[in-house]
Amino acid sequence: NGLVDPRPHLPVFDAPNARWVIGRWPNKCWNAASFAMRNSPFAIPDAVFLPNLNFIPPLPAQTRLVVTVHDLSFAHFPDCFTIRQRIWHRAVRPYALLARADIITPVSETTKRDLVDMYRISESKISVVYPGIGNAECGMRNAELPTQRHDHASSPFILSLAECSPRKNLDGLIAAYELLIRDSRFEIPNLVLAGARGSAEPTIRRRIARSPIREHIHLVGPVTENEKRALLARAMCFVYP
Repeated sequence: NGLVDPRPHLPVFDAPNARWVIGRWPNKCWNAASFAMRNSPFAIPDAVFLPNLNFIPPLPAQTRLVVTVHDLSFAHFPDCFTIRQRIWHRAVRPYALLARADIITPVSETTKRDLVDMYRISESKISVVYPGIGNAECGMRNAELPTQRHDHASSPFILSLAECSPRKNLDGLIAAYELLIRDSRFEIPNLVLAGARGSAEPTIRRRIARSPIREHIHLVGPVTENEKRALLARAMCFVYP
């Protein structure tokens, strides 16, 4: 669903038992309508799969629900989310959704432990399924950076790839990098910070601006999948605090 046509971004299914059902509802309207629905608008399916915590209309009791959970950062670190994001996560009602689920597939053992410890989910319906890897990732070293990115990645560099969010601890990374340069007898590569914009971006920009080694720290912002592959392939090392 959505006002923008998603079909150019969807894979082609050539199986006779798979098809796309495209709607034109704005997602916000769809989510709001889910609260008011007493019955499912769908024909009764055997199973419904949610690739993330999200709104869902009522399902018939005989329909099995499978939900993937990537992490519970919204529960661990609510202060790192905007008020709007916190309201959204509360409205989704994660506990009720997961209690209704027949199978839950976290993407890590850590998230599995969180589900058991925080939500008291029975381990019997949890099965860890690690994220896959696409064909594009197999050719990382063939990826090219646009011209405007070459200035930061033409020589050896240390790469951090993360959303500019308080919970990613980029200010701690910058502080550690400053100590590394101060105490090292060797020449240390530049630090490149790439990733989606987040609520901590203004703070991180100010932190870099007042750093005594600010010329060595580059906040490049969001990158495309192709740029991400090129940065990962060319980086001297990857750091994720």
